[in-house]
Amino acid sequence: GPVVPATATCTLQPAEVMAGEPVKVSLTSANFNPKRTLTYAWSTTGGKITGTTTSADVDTTGLTPGSYTINGKVTDNGKGKKLTTAECTATYAVKEPPKHPPTVSCSANPTTVKSGDPSTITCQGNSPDSRPLSYAWNSTGGRLAGNGATATLDTAGAPAGPITVNTTVSDDRNLTAAASSSVNVEVPPPPPTSSKINEVAFPDTKKPARIDNAAKAILDDVALRLQREADAKAVVVGEASADEMKKKTNKNLAAQRAFNAKQYLVTDKGIDGSRIELRTSTADASKTEIWLVPTGASFTGEGTTVVDESTMMKPAKPAKKAAKKKAAAAPAQ
Repeated sequence: GPVVPATATCTLQPAEVMAGEPVKVSLTSANFNPKRTLTYAWSTTGGKITGTTTSADVDTTGLTPGSYTINGKVTDNGKGKKLTTAECTATYAVKEPPKHPPTVSCSANPTTVKSGDPSTITCQGNSPDSRPLSYAWNSTGGRLAGNGATATLDTAGAPAGPITVNTTVSDDRNLTAAASSSVNVEVPPPPPTSSKINEVAFPDTKKPARIDNAAKAILDDVALRLQREADAKAVVVGEASADEMKKKTNKNLAAQRAFNAKQYLVTDKGIDGSRIELRTSTADASKTEIWLVPTGASFTGEGTTVVDESTMMKPAKPAKKAAKKKAAAAPAQ
C-alpha cells in the first residue's frame, strides 16, 4: 500500500504567560518505524529552551511582550534515504504586564511649628511593579526644598494657619500617585507694648494740681484696669503748660500733678504704690497722661524724666474745722 508519511504534533501549556513564567511543550509523533530509535531537538524564537526528549521547558525571563514560536523536530536512525524526520511548531504569547500605578503616603514632623521653624516631610513611595520612582513637590506656603522622598518646609515669614505640602510620585511609565500633608504654622503674639489709656485735665487755675471729680472718675477706671491686670504697671506722666511754668510757684507743677494722681490711686483706690511710676514730660499741656505697661513690656517714655517722690508734698486735705481754714487756703503744690 501507499507509504503514510511520519508526522509530529507540538502542544504547549500555557499559551499565554507573563515574562518569567515557564512554558512546557511536548511532541507527539506518528507513523515512524517502531523498530527505529527516535531523537528530539528543540528551538525557540524567544526564551531559553531545554530538553532532549518528547518534552522541553522554556524559560521566558526578560522577554518583551509579543508572540514566540517553538520548533520541535523528531528524527529516526534510518540510513541514507530511509532516514525519516518530522517537524512541528507551536506559538505562545508573552503578555504585557499590568501597569500598577505607584502608591505614596507622606507625613510631616512636626505637624505644628512656630513661624520660622522648619518641618520635615517624609514620603514612602511604592511601585507594585518594582519600577523606579521620582518625586515632585509643591506647597501652598513657606519655601519647600524637596530632595527625593524627603522635603524641608521653611516657614520663615509664613502667616498663621495650615500649609499644605503636595507630593507627586511618578514611575518611569509616567504612572503617578499623590499625597498631601499639612503643617500648621503658629505665629506668636506680638510682644506686649505700653499704651496710653487716659489723661487727666487740671482746669482749676487756683489749685492747678488738684484732682477734681472728673479726674477721680478717670482714675477710678485706671484703678479698675490695674486690678483686672494684676501684673501690669502704670506710668503717670505729669505735664504743665508754658504759661503755667512762668509762675515760680509752679516750678514742680508737672511732678506734683503726677504725684497727686498716684496718691489718689494708692490712698483712695488701694493700688500698690510700687506698681505706679511717676515721670514728667516737657509737653506744653495742663494734664497728666496715664500709661499702662503690661507684664513683659517696657515704658520707653522718650523725653520723660523720672520723678523723685521723696521730695514731693502730700496733697492738701480739705479743711475739716474752721480753725484750719487759713492753712487749707494755701494752694496745694
